[in-house]
Amino acid sequence: MRGTRLLKGIVGIEAAIVLIAFVVVAAALAFVVLNMGFYTTQRSKEV
Repeated sequence: MRGTRLLKGIVGIEAAIVLIAFVVVAAALAFVVLNMGFYTTQRSKEV
């Protein structure tokens, strides 16, 4: 009984870690996309 509960806890922690990793990657991607957008608008203003 106790072993299965421990296993479920570990699986929950793994799921949380994967979810956090996805959020971090998505945030980094959004940051890059936003920076590219700002860069292109600055370039278009210069011309």
